[in-house]
Amino acid sequence: MAGVWQQHELWDGTYSLDDLLDAHEWLSVKRENQQRAQDAANREGGA
Repeated sequence: MAGVWQQHELWDGTYSLDDLLDAHEWLSVKRENQQRAQDAANREGGA
């Protein structure tokens, strides 16, 4: 998962299913923030 997660870590007990769900949420928020930053940069560059 984006270079921070390996599937075997779920199976060997390093992480739980809740940790996996948190990671998915983190990636979603990260993606949204990147898109918002890009949108803002585009608006500033086009003004």
